[in-house]
Parts: sequence; structure tokens; C-alpha cells
Amino acid sequence: MHAIVAERFRDRFRGCMVGLAVGDALGMPVETMTPDEILAATDGKGVTGFLAPLQKRFHSTALLAPGQWTDDTQLSLAIARSLIRKRGFDLADIAAEHILEFHGVRRGWGGSTTRGIEELALGRRKPGDPILDPKAHGLGNGVAMKVAPLALFDVLACDEGRDCELHDQHAVAWFRGTVHKLASLTHRDPCAKNGAMAIAAAVIHGVGIAGNEPAKFREPHQELLTSAAAEAHWPCPTHGHALYDACHLATQGSELYIRHGILKRTQCDVRESVPFVLAICREHLTSFRDGVLAAVNAGGDTDSNGAMVGAILGASHGLSAIPEEWVRGLEAHGEIIALADQLFELASTRTS
Repeated sequence: MHAIVAERFRDRFRGCMVGLAVGDALGMPVETMTPDEILAATDGKGVTGFLAPLQKRFHSTALLAPGQWTDDTQLSLAIARSLIRKRGFDLADIAAEHILEFHGVRRGWGGSTTRGIEELALGRRKPGDPILDPKAHGLGNGVAMKVAPLALFDVLACDEGRDCELHDQHAVAWFRGTVHKLASLTHRDPCAKNGAMAIAAAVIHGVGIAGNEPAKFREPHQELLTSAAAEAHWPCPTHGHALYDACHLATQGSELYIRHGILKRTQCDVRESVPFVLAICREHLTSFRDGVLAAVNAGGDTDSNGAMVGAILGASHGLSAIPEEWVRGLEAHGEIIALADQLFELASTRTS
């Protein structure tokens, strides 16, 4: 890989991981709040930077400081550490990383993630075995929110000058299977698995398009969305219809988004949050700052939505596009950048 191209991709890897954490930290203070509640709590300004929690609904995050992040980043970093240590995907090791975090401070973990990892931690099942809890349907975005490191691991697995490996039929099948294995740790419902696939595809396309043809990424087209939709293979009709709306309204402007309600579907149900995230990314292709703030100020599952938008737009534009004060004020930003660099080096070895 040419040195200039390599540094461009490295910047995208850093942007993805830091962007994820920045979006998470921006959304943390207002999680579950409505847009009106956010405006009222910020003197009509909305979230414009890092804040202390403005809501105290969650004991595990109520005392976090401005710039600190939640489970989205916590578990994304756990996956990144495992990929780097094992130099590839190892489900048992990823499970071990989750169990380690489970026994530590759980920063706002969702119910499906908590129950799934608890079963593993107590030895009730092994990684890869079906979830035991009959009530654990797992329709949340807990897999989609942490899939970005796995997408980065795969993004450079191609021959230089050729299309990304994700477009190869066998590689698509492998990657989809890997995402589904990751999901099996915590989420049973296929929507959660395929929502993660859509976010992963968006990250991969963001890095690839921005890395190879920066101008093309800024054109008014819907490649980011349609590619993610095509590779997600939604098995559940309501999810498929919501994503279909997001994709096919992508060139029609915000009025149609509002009319179809996509930009108001902000809750943690993956059938809402994934189409919302993809729509926000399409609306704000050219600005990391505008995109993550739009996601956060829309209310709902603000930390996860902010994290997913931050990962996609960070992958598309790189660390250099993220406001410097946000990077400096982000918890453990040096560690996150170092992990991104190690992921880049690992992914680069797959091209040789």
C-alpha cells in the first residue's frame, strides 16, 4: 500500500474509533430524553459539546463526567482488544472480554447484553450456544453499536486496486457469519444481527469510498445506504420496510424523511435506530460535527445512535474531521487512537 494511501486509511480507522466514542460521550448526558427535554435542559441550545449527565435515570452513568462514554464504547474497545490480541476473530476470547467488563463497571448495559453475558459468566452456556433465557428476544441495538471494530478488521482485506473484499460472495458470507456469531453472545432476534450487518457495511463503505475517492463520497447519491441495505438481508418485514424507506428517500430531502417518520424513530429498538442512523448519515455526509449533533439532539437512545453515526462518519472523514476540542476532552482518547492504529496494522497485514 502506498504510504500516502496508508496514512489516509489510518486516519479513517482513527476517525471511526474516536468518532464512535465521541458520539457516545455526546449522547450520554441526554439518553432517553426527548428533543424538547434536551432543549429545555440546555437553555434552548441543544447539545453542542460534552456535558455531565442531564438525566439521572441510570445509576451506572449518573456520575460520569463530561467526555466520558458508556457501554457502546466500552464493548467496542473490548472487541478491538480481542481482535488485536488474537489477530483475528475469536468468539471465545471476545466473550471473555465481555465477561471481564461484566465483572467491572457496567456503563449503562442493555438488558439483552446483561442477560446474555451473565449466562456466559455463570457458566450456564458456552460462547456460540443458544441463549437460554426464553424471554430474551434481543431486539435492541446492542450488537450494531459495537460492531465497528469488526468492520475495520475486514475493511482492508482486499487486493490493492480492487473492490473491497466485502463485495466478494464468499467473503460476504464469511463476514455475515462472523457478525451473527458476535450477536449470538447476547441477542437472539435476527433483526439485531442484521442491523449490525448494516452498520458494519456502512462503516466499510465509508472507509473505502472516502479512502479511495473523497470527492465521490460527497456526491448526492445514496450508495452508503443502499449498499448497507443490500448486504443486510433483513428477515423481518417491519425492519426491512423501515430501512427501505430510509434508503429510497435518501435523495428526496429531509421533508420526506420527516413525513415518513424515520428521523423520529430514535429508540433502542434496532428496527428504529439503524434506519435512523443511516438516514442521519445520509443527511450529513459532509460534516461529522453536524451529523453526531443531529443524532444526539433527536433524543431517544442518544448514546448508541451518536456512537453509530460517529463511527460511520468518522470512518468516512477521518480523525482530522473531528473537532479537536472533542478529541482532547474525550476519555482515554490516547488509548482509543492506539487501538485504532493497531487495528489498522492488523487489517493491513490481510492485504499482503
